Amino acid sequence: MWSTTFLALVSIELLLGVDNLIFLTTEANKLPDPKQQFWVRVIGLLLAMVARAVFLSGLLDFLQITTPLFFIAATAFCVHTLLLLAGGVFLVIKSVSELLEDSNEVSPDSAVSSNLFFTVLLRIVIMDIILSLDSMITAVGLTSQLPIMMTAIAVSIIFMFFASAQLSRFIEKYPTIKRPALIFLGLVGCSLCLNAFNIFIPVSFLYVISATLFCYEIHNINRQAILSTASPHDSNLRNLLSRFGLTSTSSAVVANHSPQSAESFDAISNSSHQPSELKP
Repeated sequence: MWSTTFLALVSIELLLGVDNLIFLTTEANKLPDPKQQFWVRVIGLLLAMVARAVFLSGLLDFLQITTPLFFIAATAFCVHTLLLLAGGVFLVIKSVSELLEDSNEVSPDSAVSSNLFFTVLLRIVIMDIILSLDSMITAVGLTSQLPIMMTAIAVSIIFMFFASAQLSRFIEKYPTIKRPALIFLGLVGCSLCLNAFNIFIPVSFLYVISATLFCYEIHNINRQAILSTASPHDSNLRNLLSRFGLTSTSSAVVANHSPQSAESFDAISNSSHQPSELKP
């Protein structure tokens, strides 16, 4: 039944396209102009869709990417494994360098920005092909009908375009969320390198680790948002409530509850610092 095959292909493309989505967003955000970010996502995804169509139309069989080329320590290396190894090494180096690079950078001029646009575009297309190899091989195994495969890819590309725009705005608003995204790309790179040596890590394991990192970072963002809305009395409240074992978050909430309560806490805090007079 073609509908069952189509739904299976769309599900595979969406589940295995998370790394593509994160890589596309982090690369597009390197461009200083929002218009360039928009067009690099549009052109990059269109070229990636064309490249996938070319591969699915018979180029995979022509390249014979699963035919062993040489052996090292009883491990067969073919075009597929070499591409996975190259892509994995690139993702690991890129994620580590992005995490370690200085955040204070000089904004590029127009000439450098133009060169950066084509560099980012090339990276997006190449990495999309490498990260989509497994899904394309799976698609060829599920069906031999090219229209069904291309329709499933088109649906996933449209989803990636809208999802990348939302994720890009979220990263621009909360830049620290980029760190768990880069860690996820590094883990994907390590997984690709291990896959080249026939060592397979479940994708669900990577997703659980990444989801935990994202949740922790979102918790930090919410905590900073609460502290940033604290009133001017927050310093006195923090000192006072810390004596009772309460957190700074609690002091911010109490301080924002009402101005009268904040003034009352100020009076209590000031009186607590004054030495009590002993009556004769």
